[in-house]
Amino acid sequence: MKFVIQWLINFDEASYETLIEYDVDEVTNADDALTWMDEHMHELNPDHNVPFHAEGDIDMDWEFFEGTIADLSDNEIDDIQWFKDGNDYRELDTDEDYDDEDYDDEYENDEVYLCQDKEVVLVALQHNTNALKHTDPKLQHDPDILMTAIKNDMLFGDVLMRAPEEYKRNKDIVLTAVCQNAWALQYVHEELKADKEIVLAAVRNDGQALKYAAKELQADKEVVLVAVQQDGLAIKFAGEELKVDKEVVLAAVQNNGIAIEFVAEQFKCDKEIVKLAAKSRDFSIEYVARELQADKDLILIAVQHRGECLHGAPEELLADKEIVLAAVHNDGLALESAAEALRADKEIVLAAVQQNGEAIQYAADEFKADKEMVLVAVHNEGYAIEYAAEELQADKEVVLAAVQQNGRALEDAAKKLQADREVVLAAVQQDGWALQYAANEFKADKEMVLAAVQQSGTALEDAAKKLQANKEVVLAAVQQNGEAIQYAADEIKADKEMVLAAVQQSGRALNYAAEELQADKEVVLAAVQQDGWVLQYAVEALRADKEIVLAAVMSDKKDNKNPVIGYARL
Repeated sequence: MKFVIQWLINFDEASYETLIEYDVDEVTNADDALTWMDEHMHELNPDHNVPFHAEGDIDMDWEFFEGTIADLSDNEIDDIQWFKDGNDYRELDTDEDYDDEDYDDEYENDEVYLCQDKEVVLVALQHNTNALKHTDPKLQHDPDILMTAIKNDMLFGDVLMRAPEEYKRNKDIVLTAVCQNAWALQYVHEELKADKEIVLAAVRNDGQALKYAAKELQADKEVVLVAVQQDGLAIKFAGEELKVDKEVVLAAVQNNGIAIEFVAEQFKCDKEIVKLAAKSRDFSIEYVARELQADKDLILIAVQHRGECLHGAPEELLADKEIVLAAVHNDGLALESAAEALRADKEIVLAAVQQNGEAIQYAADEFKADKEMVLVAVHNEGYAIEYAAEELQADKEVVLAAVQQNGRALEDAAKKLQADREVVLAAVQQDGWALQYAANEFKADKEMVLAAVQQSGTALEDAAKKLQANKEVVLAAVQQNGEAIQYAADEIKADKEMVLAAVQQSGRALNYAAEELQADKEVVLAAVQQDGWVLQYAVEALRADKEIVLAAVMSDKKDNKNPVIGYARL
């Protein structure tokens, strides 16, 4: 059956929400969809299926709808909202009451407003096309507004989803859309998904847009070659006959070694193709034929390009010095997978810690007590001192080397060195946050605290109360990071000069300013010019001030799921 999944994906400080159609014979209801998704989640990884590649941890949730995107009403699409309960995301009925604490949306404690000012909307769309969702319905189908949204849709690709049907059928408009964002292809009329010019434009932009092309174009060698040359993983959407085409397969694995997972089985035991895939830093040995997983030549190529491939190697190769040495030269942490005897081999351990100091945690204990080896490790990564023998955590030369590389290594230093002025000063000069690990006497030492906040303004949090009320110290802190003002004394949060300095560095400092300054137009204007998102902290009257709103939407961020315009009152 055909069904739609609404994905909600959260990563770092941004969020992404999209609708994707699927057509799976074994799925007949939501329970079937859950089972199918559990079995195929590795194929549905957001790195593969959303039009960006996020760094850091990714949280996902989804909602099932029977039918196609075209079957969903505007209300079903627009009215779905979400709240968070622990790590669980659930659908929230917009008609029921809810606690603001549970509502997982940056518009917390606030009513979402639909902007009625066309000039403001046009400016907003140039900075964040999600502003269209917060535009008065009378303006949403305005030709100027729609085309501005389409031409600026770099991240979400869903403007066409909300556009009138004639836009989805208009080839010129669709070409503009897919050239700007390939993922717009999923929302165009079916006949244009079979238009070779449009599909080629889309896959040149993002190869995985091949997913939304008509079946005949997924079987078109020219189209598929363009797609896999742009992103090798696009091969999973190619017609079956092209997954056995050696030219296509070679192009795919050359672009991305993980593409070997999606090619025909005969190529997973083709040494020429597998070696080509192994040269990719994205390669994983688990996807090739079992007989090649023990091939020394292949494993050597793989670990030379991606040391962690050692983890999947057979036991006899984990004890092969040539293989392990190649792996740790590429990724010191590959030492974890080496045979015990090689973790006690000085040449291998030295190579590993030179590449990544924290590899010393996997070395034989004798090296954790070897001052020469530990010095190499902490010079590379100060945090490696955590794994050093206790006597070396009390060695001033070792600790100084560690904190000079990473100030926060002070956390693992012996107490006597956390009270050593030379060591602590070196640490806070490298990373002001190291102040939290220093002896209490230094948290009340003006020279030490100044050094810390000049490097990291928010180190003000660990300063003594008297220094949190010292204007010289606080000014140094907010000039480095405006949000440090949250740790300042209340009288400083009401000092206009100090708050201006803070919001000019980081608009989000407005959140911590005294109420009367959140109503001060000069302060608010300075804040929204730096970060439009902070319009939410301004008083109601200033959120209806066109000069301030225009300044705010002009500094909105393209990846902000909840655009600044939602805080405006125009």
